[in-house]
Amino acid sequence: MIKYLLLIILAGCSFLVGLDDQSLSILGSGKKENQLILAFSHNVNGETHPCGCRQFPLGGLPQLAGQLNDLKNKGQLIYLDTGDLFFPTASTITSVEKSLTFTAHELLDTYQKLGINFLLPGDQDFALGTSFLQEVGKKIPYLVTNLIDDGEDKPFMHRHWGKIEWQDSTIFFLGIVHPEVMGKNASYFTSIDEGMKKGLKLLSANGYDPNKQNHRLIVLSHSGTQNDEELAKNYPQIDWIIGAHDMRFTQEPIQIGTTKIVQTLSRNHYLGTIVIDGRSPKASDKFAMHEIREERAALLNPNPWIKYLDNYKIRLEKIQAEEQKLLSSKLDNSTKFPLSTAASCISCHKEQHNFWQKTGHALAYPTLATAKGQHNTQCIGCHSLGFKNPQGFQSTQDVVRFESQNKDLEEIKEDDLEKIRHEYWEKSFKIFPQTSIRKMSSKERFAHSERWINLDDKFIFKNIKVSHNFANVQCLNCHDQKGDHPFGEKSTLSRDSRIDGIKNRCLACHTSDQSPELYQKEKLKNTEFDALVKKMSCPKIK
Repeated sequence: MIKYLLLIILAGCSFLVGLDDQSLSILGSGKKENQLILAFSHNVNGETHPCGCRQFPLGGLPQLAGQLNDLKNKGQLIYLDTGDLFFPTASTITSVEKSLTFTAHELLDTYQKLGINFLLPGDQDFALGTSFLQEVGKKIPYLVTNLIDDGEDKPFMHRHWGKIEWQDSTIFFLGIVHPEVMGKNASYFTSIDEGMKKGLKLLSANGYDPNKQNHRLIVLSHSGTQNDEELAKNYPQIDWIIGAHDMRFTQEPIQIGTTKIVQTLSRNHYLGTIVIDGRSPKASDKFAMHEIREERAALLNPNPWIKYLDNYKIRLEKIQAEEQKLLSSKLDNSTKFPLSTAASCISCHKEQHNFWQKTGHALAYPTLATAKGQHNTQCIGCHSLGFKNPQGFQSTQDVVRFESQNKDLEEIKEDDLEKIRHEYWEKSFKIFPQTSIRKMSSKERFAHSERWINLDDKFIFKNIKVSHNFANVQCLNCHDQKGDHPFGEKSTLSRDSRIDGIKNRCLACHTSDQSPELYQKEKLKNTEFDALVKKMSCPKIK
């Protein structure tokens, strides 16, 4: 009777998953396709969708789901992740912990539904401590070999090794986390050597023979490339190391002996695959990268993740807005070098101001706001001026500051301020562009910027007016200004030094992740970058 039920299960499913305290085993279903596709990601860093900054956005859950669906149609799919999936950093900031926790739980449910098979924890996955990881382990099987698993120190349930029998091949898996990259959580893990020796002993007891051409050993590693290379040298029987942590982009595998090391880019911008022909020797395995472009969402039709993501953004925005309300931000004018917004520069620098209004910098904030990211503290700093600066704003609620026309009234009551903000942003969103600013002409960008500046100038609500608007990439995002400007001494820096300073500020936001067109293998393409700086540079002061 049991054998009969097993045959029914195998006939109706692509594979059978059996779980216990020691292993995760997947048995081949006998499908006609010989291809076993191992798809892998890592360093997703809590991202559910691209921020909208990039010229050609990559990543996003609908796009990932479409790509996975396409791979499923080409062979038997196994989906792996080698860590740093749930959080952007290894610790959470109290002020945004609620929104980060919300996203982490959403990602947990999402990846369970996407059918992830193996998960290796990374240092950032410990951001909420082991209680969250225990919850994860109940829904997605952890595969980690060198985790301490005795007594009360055991942080969460896990499997030590994995095994897939597919056609004529058998693929064995181990999961290794290097303690040195785990920070304060290093004590949860044994050394690499201790973990590998234990893992190889377990695999040998379950049939692994490194001398068989149809036996493969794949190590999931959260250790960084340098440690992975050392691992390959010490354990030459490893066929593949799927790495993580330092986000090395291996367009071609790093080869150490017969071991191949691979990583892909972060935030699901790319998905890596290792394709195994179940009836061929392991030398025939093929590696590829898949760029997760916007159109990938159409590979799953209908795609339920599009609607899910829209609803998620609405819920997340509400949580982030509530978090920011709890932060107080007072503009500090007591320091020697007060921070000025673009409106204060126009009287003396009309030509430069008009030029700025024609660029995408002048509408950087609406790009974020229309994507429902105006309260995302990971993004706002590159779309505004003075975030976390004592002379700027501490809370995203205060990106636009207000003051009373009655000089005797020093502070606006919080209840009144809430109404003022609502009135102001309601008017602002009506004039924000609803299309990509990259597709707009310079004339159109100027017109939109001019409407917003006029709104700031004319906005009055119960005797309250706009005092500072820190939204958008402004003059002081690039330039320095002394407190007694324009009457003080001119800068003693050479012109070349000042230009280098401006370029460095550009690169603080235009990283290889956000502006990949400016980089080649993580190195800046200086010719393209200099051309862009020249294109965005204001006319010289006459």
